[in-house]
Amino acid sequence: MRLKITYIVVFIVTAISGYSQSNALIWYFGDHAGIDFNVDPPEALSDGAIDQDEGCATLCDADGQILLYTDGQNIYNRNHAIVENGSGLTGHPSSTQSGLIVPVPNDPATVYVFSVDAEISNEGVCYSIVDMTANSGLGKVIEKNTQLLSPSEEKITAVHHFNGIDIWLISHAWNSNNFYAFLITEEGIQTTPVVSSVGPIHHGPDVHGSMKVSPTGAKLAIVTRFTSSIYLYNFNNETGEVSDPIAFPNIGYCYGLEFSPDGQKLYVSKYNEGTNLYQYDLSSENPDDIFNSRYTVANFSTTYAGAVQLAPDGKIYITRFSSLNSGSQYLSVVQNPNESGSSCGFSLNGFNLNTGRAVWGLPNFIQSAIISECRNDFEFEGRCLNEPVLFFADHPGSDPDSVRWNFGDPGSGENNSSTVLNPQHIFSMPGEFSVSLTSFMNAKSCITEKIITVYEVPEFNLPDTAVICDNDSINIQIPEEYNCLWSDESDENFRTFIEEGKYWVDIENSFGCTVSDTMVIIVSPSPQFSLGNDTIICKNDYLTLLVTGFNNYLWQDGTTDPVYIARESGIYWLEINNQYGCTGRDSINLRTSQPELLLPPDTMICDNDSILLIAGTSIFDYEWFDGSVDTSMWTFIQGTYSVTATDSLGCTTTQETNVNHIYSPVVELGRDTGFCDYDTFTFFLDEPYTTYIWNGNDTSQIFIPNSGGEFFVAATNRCGESTDTIILEKYFSPEVYLGPDTVLFPGQELHLNAGSGYLSYLWNNGNTEPSIYINEPGEYFVSIWNEHCKATDTIQIKRVSPFRVPNVFTPNNDGYNDDFEILGEYINKFYLVILNRWGETLYETNDINLRWNGTFHGRQCAEGVYFWIIRYQYPTEKTPTTIQGTVTIVTD
Repeated sequence: MRLKITYIVVFIVTAISGYSQSNALIWYFGDHAGIDFNVDPPEALSDGAIDQDEGCATLCDADGQILLYTDGQNIYNRNHAIVENGSGLTGHPSSTQSGLIVPVPNDPATVYVFSVDAEISNEGVCYSIVDMTANSGLGKVIEKNTQLLSPSEEKITAVHHFNGIDIWLISHAWNSNNFYAFLITEEGIQTTPVVSSVGPIHHGPDVHGSMKVSPTGAKLAIVTRFTSSIYLYNFNNETGEVSDPIAFPNIGYCYGLEFSPDGQKLYVSKYNEGTNLYQYDLSSENPDDIFNSRYTVANFSTTYAGAVQLAPDGKIYITRFSSLNSGSQYLSVVQNPNESGSSCGFSLNGFNLNTGRAVWGLPNFIQSAIISECRNDFEFEGRCLNEPVLFFADHPGSDPDSVRWNFGDPGSGENNSSTVLNPQHIFSMPGEFSVSLTSFMNAKSCITEKIITVYEVPEFNLPDTAVICDNDSINIQIPEEYNCLWSDESDENFRTFIEEGKYWVDIENSFGCTVSDTMVIIVSPSPQFSLGNDTIICKNDYLTLLVTGFNNYLWQDGTTDPVYIARESGIYWLEINNQYGCTGRDSINLRTSQPELLLPPDTMICDNDSILLIAGTSIFDYEWFDGSVDTSMWTFIQGTYSVTATDSLGCTTTQETNVNHIYSPVVELGRDTGFCDYDTFTFFLDEPYTTYIWNGNDTSQIFIPNSGGEFFVAATNRCGESTDTIILEKYFSPEVYLGPDTVLFPGQELHLNAGSGYLSYLWNNGNTEPSIYINEPGEYFVSIWNEHCKATDTIQIKRVSPFRVPNVFTPNNDGYNDDFEILGEYINKFYLVILNRWGETLYETNDINLRWNGTFHGRQCAEGVYFWIIRYQYPTEKTPTTIQGTVTIVTD
């Protein structure tokens, strides 16, 4: 049967009287571009007269053939000629929505052609009237450029009245927040508009961008370039009122916008700082939800993106281009504009205009007249999880061109949608699901949504195969909230099974949803095997435990091999599982036997002592390394001693021990001797004895005396004591001093004396005399010896620095080389005189440390050459030395 529940149905229906979807089947726009939607797929046209960058409009007759089209400045007939009196309209090539053609309801012979000037001008929105009975149906303008609104923005759109007959014409005033809605009836246009003062005041010089009403007449969107964004409003197609503004966040330079056929999606084109096409989901009334739903349909590589226009085939077409001069050969296309995100099916080069070129604009239409009427409904059968739910579509009047189901079940992945007329769907989880049917008829769509509930099936699974071991059982518990029926007619929820067989059960929950399951029970015998009887082995021997013929093994230590080598005393067990997990187990108690020997550990004895080595008691047989068989052995010889014991089982043990000697102390300090006062004398006893006593108090193995004298030592260990005595004399070294470091004057010879009365001398220059004479600077050292010791000394001698007189100086007070300065050291007597070229004395001094600043009687001497005479004497000289020369004064 078919189950019916309470549901929500949403219809998107448009009724058009007089002129229908056929009005929009031919488009002319751009640079001689056109599209014919009378064929599927649409074809490009190139016979149009329009060469227009932006706004335009077209109108077809009931057969879908072109009747009129306009660029806002001229009106063209079906022969692509200007209608009589049809030139000079107030539109503009740079007006976003430069024109719109509206037939008078129920009077197809009278047509309004609306024109909108560019930017902000006093022309504003005007209309002209065409009589289509004139000129054999080619028409004639009988009224032209009648002003309707000024100043206005370059935006105009239209939509049917709630009654489906009359038409609302909507525009927006500049420097105002007023929307103007003019109603067009069979009586003509009512020039008193419905004014809605809502939203921001539209100001600024940039009024580009579109305004559109949704095909359902419920929403209105408008580009607001002064906010770099758009506004969304509610529109009442019964009263003509605009309300409830929603300001979108900054998007950038927007231009085109369009609603999806169902009015649930809004598409916006944007350029500058990225050229994009965005999609917004309008299904929520919450602004944040709308803003956050933004999906980037396309990132264009072109510089600009222009008009966005719904077409009779239910798709949306978009212009995009990089050059205003050349436009673009292609239009982008949104194939499924009702769908969210990537499902909308964007095609970058979706339509080829061939020789035509699109720039900014596409034709402007009555929004509700683009798509024709559509109605649908559906029913369904089924309500349980994991079972198919059957859906049955209903379309009163005529069958749809196509359908799309959305089962509201994202967890089902790609199965969440279907294009089958009467599909079935298995839901991924229990709960409530919003199922929608979208039908497409004559390039129009309608939606029906219903909430259905899917119930859980009982959650229980029997094991596919259950293996129980002999003398075992398996328990099955089905939750008490379920009803069940077993294959043996039992309806118990708790069952215990001990026999082999195949069992099935049907389980039903309170919603009537059932599940069936089957299990097979296998009874398996436990494995049988034996490890043998308990036994004894020698301690250094081993026992091999081997069991074969099974698939898996587990020994007591976790190993899993079929063979186990036992070496230690203990209980060994093995568990074996068959392929069904049934376990067999056996164990063996293993003991080890080994004779015990009692030899002591390695032993130290004195070199004059002996030791008794005992092997053990008389219960074992013994054999010593030398072939003797006693239980013990005396020895005083150091070495290694070994013995082997054998018990009654033939098990043997061998043990050895080492006997080592400790020797009595022997100390020798050597012959009496002595040491120099700059040396350290050290006594060191090589052997590590137990105790040491030096001169009755020091107890270290190393002894360092700090003076001469007689020294006595006693060393002991457990085997005895040894002593020795030595006389140690401390010798004093000779003394030598060459004097302090000094200097060597020119022509001077120095005498270095190391002193007299010593055994030998050695200078660093190889001389062996007590003293030497030198006339060169450098480092000199000497070594001297007496009968026992040595002494050394060193002296540094440097040469007096050369006498230096400058040949130029610059007394300009810049801090560099401002004075005439004499450099010399160790000068005993000094005299300086400076003369000009006439022999006049300018400066004289006896102090070498004084400087001449280049002045005479307080005035700066002129730049030039001056003469100097210097007399100086070193302490080692008997007479002074005179030198002379010139110095140059430079003042620049």
